Amino acid sequence: MTFGNVAAFIPLKLVAPDRWKSIVNLFKSQDAKRHLPSTYTKQQVRGYEKQRALLVDSMKREDNAVLELPVGGSPGTTVMLTKPIDRGTILLNPADRYAEPIVDYNTFNNPVDVLIHSENFRWTRRFLTSTPSVKPLEWVETAPGTNVTSDKALEEALRATTFSSNAHQSCTNAMMPRELGGVVDPLLRVYGVTGVTVADSSIMPLIPGAHLCATVYAIAEKVSVNPFPFARIGNDC
Repeated sequence: MTFGNVAAFIPLKLVAPDRWKSIVNLFKSQDAKRHLPSTYTKQQVRGYEKQRALLVDSMKREDNAVLELPVGGSPGTTVMLTKPIDRGTILLNPADRYAEPIVDYNTFNNPVDVLIHSENFRWTRRFLTSTPSVKPLEWVETAPGTNVTSDKALEEALRATTFSSNAHQSCTNAMMPRELGGVVDPLLRVYGVTGVTVADSSIMPLIPGAHLCATVYAIAEKVSVNPFPFARIGNDC
């Protein structure tokens, strides 16, 4: 079985030409705190509001994707949401601080993520069954089934089958101002800690519209040119 060697990155305007404006307006009008984890501080909420402005702008553009669709020789494909707006938590286990951290992705807590990913699925269905250059491949939908078309039915299918991560962990130690909930400064130094810097995909404030590996290489190269003491250089991909 081969894996996808071609990928399409599709903007919201193309994915949902008739609904993208209403989706963007819904996102803009939300009370951000309502859909964020209850443990978020005021600083983290303010930081998310700043991020929301950037995400809204990206949704309006034609060079920023909300959908990644890998296409290859395998008998199936994966529909990936590239710019999730939900935010989760990584917390210490209060019963054992040396145990694995408690991770909650908070997947599909925000209805906007559900709407966007439903449109991603609809676009993929149209692409695989209606595009003249793809039709000869005779794709057959096995799940969730061609009878699943309404928003409600698609939401139920997505909630039952979606993975919270595609093995590209990032954004947990965001390079942002501390007053906006950031963890590292522009020199990648951890706020409030002496002699510790972080240089991997966790410092990205937002998921880039691409695979993370090359971006991590760029971060590592920048650190190697201007090395910081005690730097931890890794690749969370």
